[in-house]
Amino acid sequence: MPAGSAHAQTVLDEAAAADRELFFQAGFNLLESVADSPEAPKAYRGLLEYPPFLIELTRKDRFSHAKLVRICRKLAVIEKRLDVQLARLLPGRWEDPYELEPEMVTRILDVLNEISMGPRLILLLSHLTSYPDAAVGEKAAILIGRRICNFGWTRRRLESGGPEIRAGVVQALWGLNRPEARLAMRRCQIGKAHV
Repeated sequence: MPAGSAHAQTVLDEAAAADRELFFQAGFNLLESVADSPEAPKAYRGLLEYPPFLIELTRKDRFSHAKLVRICRKLAVIEKRLDVQLARLLPGRWEDPYELEPEMVTRILDVLNEISMGPRLILLLSHLTSYPDAAVGEKAAILIGRRICNFGWTRRRLESGGPEIRAGVVQALWGLNRPEARLAMRRCQIGKAHV
């Protein structure tokens, strides 16, 4: 059954609709059982490109944050686009197909911040720095701020963002040994001293 085929999609939809928990457990066990098999990429792609499976995987009551990060890192070794698939669960610029609760959005952003290196999520997620929920905006600012090498973006967020966004930018800059990061941190200290 080719991953992504209409038949495969129908089978997954029917299994998920019948019993989401059983569907998740069976899928997760399948991924673990084929991890060292030549069939692993096909099985991983089939499940990790299926949003209901990823939503079940990232549910707060399923795994601790640390365990979820370990699992996602392991899955990403075989399915290199796992970070992109997780990012696509989150509210888009113009639509929110999965309507996840803000707490779930922040959980996924935290995981992405740890498992996804480089700038490839910037375009997919930068709009979340302006999300109506302050916690989501803060987590998005941390994720984007750690990946964007643009002091103009950093300065604009520090000057015009709410306290959560500014806190997220500061967290993103923390530990970076770049001149613009040091300058921004000094400006934050000076601003705090004048409050």
